[in-house]
Parts: sequence; C-alpha cells; structure tokens
Amino acid sequence: MKNTKGEIRENNSCAEVRELLQQCRDDGIPIDATIAEHLRTCDSCLRFSKFLEQGIRMLKQALDDEAGAVKTPGFKSLFVVRRQRVLKRRIAVAAIGIAAALVIGAGTMWGVRKMDEIQARRQFENETEQFVDSLFSRPLLDGVEYASFEP
Repeated sequence: MKNTKGEIRENNSCAEVRELLQQCRDDGIPIDATIAEHLRTCDSCLRFSKFLEQGIRMLKQALDDEAGAVKTPGFKSLFVVRRQRVLKRRIAVAAIGIAAALVIGAGTMWGVRKMDEIQARRQFENETEQFVDSLFSRPLLDGVEYASFEP
C-alpha cells in the first residue's frame, strides 16, 4: 500500500509498483529508490516499465513529428471523415431505392399496357366473331324460292 507521500511500503506488491510507475510517468517525476529496487528484482514490472517508456517515446515522436510521417488526425477531422462516410452510405441507399422504384414503376406501366393490349385484342376478336356469326346466322338464301326440276 502507499503511504501519504505516494511511496510504497516495505512489503510492496506489483500492483502498487505499477500504479506508482504510471503516476511517476504521468507527472514526469523520476522513480524513487524503492521502485527501482523492485524493478531490479521483478521481471514483470520491469517489462511494464519498459512498455510505458516505449509508449511515451512513441507518443512524443508522434506529437513532435513535423514531417507528417506519423500524424494523428484531430478529433474534428475524424468526425468529418465519419460523417462523410455516413452521408455517402445514405446517398447510395437512397439511389438504390430510387432505382428500384423506377424499375417497379416501369414494370407496372408495361404490365398495364400489355393488359390493355390483351383486352383490346380480345374485344376485337369477340366483335369479329359476333360479326361473322351475324353474317352466317341466317341462311343466305332465306326467303328465296327454289326452282324445282321435276321431270
């Protein structure tokens, strides 16, 4: 456990050392002798300390790099990029919806026209059939007397 000065007690544990290591690195203060002694005897905490140092070095390099080799985009640019992706996706979905509606509308109109053509053809066939039937419904020579040939 820590005492009031933030130092670890004699029976230090790895969790306490790691917490103090992070505190020292965050505040930019050097580690004390007790932590250094623990790091000499504990490989796990030593690896953790090196991991922290490496992360801090990488962060400093990314922040100090003026050439742009390792640049981290700001929050605003990340938000803009995300928003652009969402808008592009929405536009694509809307375009697909409009295209589908046009295809369905064109197909419906084609089907209605075809139905009208079929109905018109059937009506023409019915009228033609009725006309032909009316022509031949009564005998052509109805009311005409036939001459008979009797010997």
